[in-house]
Formats: sequence, C-alpha cells, structure tokens
Amino acid sequence: MTQLIVFSVTYTALCFHVATSAISRVTFLQILDTSKLVKEKTKKIIQWKQLETSINNVLPLKNSRITTYRILTTDELERLDSIITENL
Repeated sequence: MTQLIVFSVTYTALCFHVATSAISRVTFLQILDTSKLVKEKTKKIIQWKQLETSINNVLPLKNSRITTYRILTTDELERLDSIITENL
C-alpha cells in the first residue's frame, strides 16, 4: 500500500521534507502556490517541474520508501483526485 503525503511548504524546505518523510512506501505530493506569480514572466513552474524530474531520478533514496515525488501548482489542483486515486 502506498501512503500519500501532502505538504505545502516553502521551496527551500522542499528537499528536506522529501529526505525525511519516509514512513512506508510513499508518494510525496508537493503543492506549490502560484497565486502571486506573474505567470507570463515567471520561470518557477518550469524549474519546479525540472526539480520533480530530478528528484524522481534519484528515488528511492537509501533507507527511504518514497517511491514517487510529484509537484502540483495551485493551478493544477483539478488533477489532485486522479493523482490520489493512482497512488492508493
């Protein structure tokens, strides 16, 4: 069984939570707030997706049961149901 952990934390705390939240087989879901971004000018969303790919490339970490890492922005919350269903 997969445990789904959902956190909303600052970008700087992101990697810390991924490294420390291994309780069982875990899908780590990070929801990042985009409400204050100027979407036409920001590169943050692209950077976050690249970070997601990079983290998934090294998972699972030694002595960790986190198997999948996902980033969603607040603009993508309609996908949350399908992601939770996929990981149950």
